[in-house]
Amino acid sequence: MRFRGRKHKRELEAAVTLGRGLRTKGGQEAAVFLEDAARRFPESPEFPLLLATLYLELRPNEVAAQVAKAAELGSTDPTVQVRAGHMFLNAGDVEAARACAARAEKSVDDNFVLMAGLEGLIGRIAARDGEYAVAEGKLRSALRREPEYDTYALYLARFLWARGRNEDALIVIDETLGRVREDDKDLLERLRQEITDEA
Repeated sequence: MRFRGRKHKRELEAAVTLGRGLRTKGGQEAAVFLEDAARRFPESPEFPLLLATLYLELRPNEVAAQVAKAAELGSTDPTVQVRAGHMFLNAGDVEAARACAARAEKSVDDNFVLMAGLEGLIGRIAARDGEYAVAEGKLRSALRREPEYDTYALYLARFLWARGRNEDALIVIDETLGRVREDDKDLLERLRQEITDEA
């Protein structure tokens, strides 16, 4: 019995690794593999999360169901809750995102690997709620924690731009452009152009 459990765990880990690689490539082959893996490992929230990101391109009307399944399966896993929370928020489901953030907050400490992601999620929700000071504080904290990623700079710059603080948004973008990899500069440069065009 113990051997079977170890074997199942190894197979799950291998499937997750392969599934993440296929997800990066996208397409129907990835969908077939991930759907099969979700059936073989129904206890894992990883496959519904990967399917949700894949379905954004292939089957947008099935995204919400996959994210909800992942959030339920990973209800005690703060990493899953943060990832699902951002996906819910991107889809416009603020209440589901708020529930994910609350579940994640209950079970993390300062060493949580996705603390920047959690702060970014809380900041984005606060911005939707009109709690602008909280939103800015959380979004700035997320960017300080992981300054080399364009994601948190984009969240903060968009927030500042929406508040009419174009100069502050451009400062965030310019500072981040000096830190991120070349591959990650495109979205920041496009946002910079949108802000300057508006002015």
